[in-house]
Amino acid sequence: MIANPFDRIVGGSGAQIVCNSDGSISVSLAAGKGFGLGANFQDIAQIAAPANPAAGTRRLFVDSGTGELSVKTSAGATVSLESGGGGGASTALNNLAAVSINASLIPQTTLDLGAAATAWRDLYLYGAGVFGAASLKITGTPTGNRVITIPDATDTLVNLATIQTLVNKTLTSPVLTTPFISGAVTFPDGVRQTFNPDATTPGLNVGSQAGDPSTPANGDLWYDSTGNLLRARINGATVSLGAGGGGSPGGANTQIQYNNGGAFGGITNFTSDGTNITKAVIDAATLLSFGGTTGSFPALKRSTTVLQVRLADDSGFTTIQALSFSTSAGGGFNGATLVADAGNSIQMQPGVNSWLFHTSGHFLSNSDNTYDIGATGANRPRNCFIGGNLTIGDAAALVKSSVAMNNGAGAGAGTLTNAPAAGNPTKWIPINDNGTTRYVPAW
Repeated sequence: MIANPFDRIVGGSGAQIVCNSDGSISVSLAAGKGFGLGANFQDIAQIAAPANPAAGTRRLFVDSGTGELSVKTSAGATVSLESGGGGGASTALNNLAAVSINASLIPQTTLDLGAAATAWRDLYLYGAGVFGAASLKITGTPTGNRVITIPDATDTLVNLATIQTLVNKTLTSPVLTTPFISGAVTFPDGVRQTFNPDATTPGLNVGSQAGDPSTPANGDLWYDSTGNLLRARINGATVSLGAGGGGSPGGANTQIQYNNGGAFGGITNFTSDGTNITKAVIDAATLLSFGGTTGSFPALKRSTTVLQVRLADDSGFTTIQALSFSTSAGGGFNGATLVADAGNSIQMQPGVNSWLFHTSGHFLSNSDNTYDIGATGANRPRNCFIGGNLTIGDAAALVKSSVAMNNGAGAGAGTLTNAPAAGNPTKWIPINDNGTTRYVPAW
């Protein structure tokens, strides 16, 4: 028992207990030794924050202001060693910026850093940078309680201004302002794509190309800036998409139009007045085909000055030798056939015999003294106007009449008294009697 001030108990290894004049007890231990209470405890009463200890030392006390076990530093800071209970953060935590944390700050489970009503303001990180020289500030300007959820994956956050490669991403109703897409864009099947124009800007522009691309595929669409044509690939062929009836026709007036390399062209030798074909000229190398009912397609073409016909797909062309006409009612030649003979004459054959339109210009019967022009009592020509001679080859009768002739002005019976006299009659009809001219009087 220490009875008087300044009494001391000195133990082995230099340890001692001193009773100070102010009533305090100082315990001095040898270097590397500790002070143990064993299975006992030490009660510490509350006091006001003590004076600052000497440099390099700390004072342990129960702060009467907070009721917490605290430490007073030589710098004058009071640091609570307790969690603060329901009294909120301690002064040391309020001034944490003045205290260095020299170990990882590890919370207990299910604890948050801040709360909706008591949030931290900014978060500064330095990551793999240089501590104290570089930092990353995470901040924001929320106007309400916001939530940012990090996906359950290891990834890298990318700035919005950085070019990003999106793989297997779905954009729902995005608004893209002047996007640049370097690869092909594939739209899903069965979804209609709409490009809406307005009063100023069209909805879709396929872009221009000088001429046609070298390897177009069916369905491709482009604008040929050389020919100023909107072009497309359809069924393996490149075609121009014109403006329909509003396009400018090619060629001269009345010429029928054709596709002239993707533009309108006029056919010089094929014209129309809008109702009928007014001109149609086919050159020697062009075929005029007629559809058939058995798969055989006759065709016409001109070879030099000859019109040739091909009667079957696998036959050669030959010169037209005959033209047959309908035998139906109203047929112009009633079943006749026009045949070109070896003498370049055209024969009209009502059966086996013929009439000839000879190259000399004569209309001849192919069989001498066989066929008539007209018939007795029916199908007779009305008048016959002849500019030359009428030659008759019947020696028995010069002229035959199919009806009885009226009597003339002369007597019924001829006598010498009423025979023609010189000068009476004044008109005589000359007749060429096989080279001898004879005359018939006419009163």
